[in-house]
Amino acid sequence: MTDLFRKLHHICVVVHDIDKAQAWYESIGILPWATYPPLSEYEELEVPSKNGFLSLKYRVCNMPNIQIQLCEPGPEPSPQRTHLETKGEGVFHMGFEVPDADLAEAQAKVQGLTVMMRGRRANRTGFTYYDSVQEAGVNLLTRATDHASQNTSQLKIDLNSDLGEGYGPWVMGDDAQILDCLTSANIACGGHAGDPETMFKTLRLAAERGVQVGAHPGYADREGFGRRVIPMSPAEIGRLVVAQVGSLMAIAQLAGTRVRYVKPHGAMGNLAAADATVAHAIVSAVRVLDPSLALLAISGTELELAAREQGVAVFSEIYADRAYQPNGQLVPRKQPGAVIDDAQEAADRLAIYLKTGLMPVVGGEPIALKADSICVHGDSPNATEMARQIRARLIAEGVTVTSFLS
Repeated sequence: MTDLFRKLHHICVVVHDIDKAQAWYESIGILPWATYPPLSEYEELEVPSKNGFLSLKYRVCNMPNIQIQLCEPGPEPSPQRTHLETKGEGVFHMGFEVPDADLAEAQAKVQGLTVMMRGRRANRTGFTYYDSVQEAGVNLLTRATDHASQNTSQLKIDLNSDLGEGYGPWVMGDDAQILDCLTSANIACGGHAGDPETMFKTLRLAAERGVQVGAHPGYADREGFGRRVIPMSPAEIGRLVVAQVGSLMAIAQLAGTRVRYVKPHGAMGNLAAADATVAHAIVSAVRVLDPSLALLAISGTELELAAREQGVAVFSEIYADRAYQPNGQLVPRKQPGAVIDDAQEAADRLAIYLKTGLMPVVGGEPIALKADSICVHGDSPNATEMARQIRARLIAEGVTVTSFLS
């Protein structure tokens, strides 16, 4: 007798509308809910339809003794879609935790179980579905995660900050000092901040230090520093982004460097993280401007998903100095505790995240996030000191600090 199906980890329920289902669970006290890590993380994938698999929407709620998963299948073919159409909403599978996904699969095959779907990440964590509905009334799944212990000495990660956020004689932050700590710089390009001279000077400072450059477009709202949503259609937002990114790209040629990626700022970035229509408009506009440009997106958000769906290179970032909500989005700045000012606290939180893959959130259990880059806001009063401490802590943990575009 093996221990394959001894440690129940979760129950997955397929539903027609994931938002309505989540609201119902919350109404009876089952919460909080978080977005599942990106399905695109699976480098090795054997499923009936890859598009069907990638179109699945998942939400998870970590209860004291079990995880509940909600799954809304997309329109593309998938076993989950078939289950929903033939049997209606209900339990699709039961998931069991195992230490080794490959070994568990081999043992299950010996016992006569038929593999229905499987997926593996680069580190061999992942899942295997077994087609057991006819015999057991429900599909079984074994899964191995990498949350328990991650060897940070094998990690490479980028450190970025939002710079060039002054205007004319008004200066925001000490860009020259903080650039010594960074591997990527997101430079304001005339929307929420920035002007031709500020852009040129910041670009030159980055080029002199060998720091990769990204465009940081935002709403044309200097008074609000781009942190207020300005009523605009998705198409208008796309054109605004292109105008700003194109301006920075042109000035970068004068400064002897090149814009490599785009990271939306402030309220625009938060809107693109939550609104798929806005996210797709931004990605489409950037792709038309220059298909070689990458996107830097908040981990696990609509902007990240939109870039993957449109075939645009995208990298995930987490924030060193911002608190998270259970849905993976940032706590609004107007709420207490939204900004982490203590450098030591921020460094300690990151060290825990890098070892576990889980980010603490306000009002819920830690959630899984992917990180190619860590952001430190350049407009914070102690931004340079925080960047220094975080870089030093990463190096002390054995992490290689390097650009995600290296």
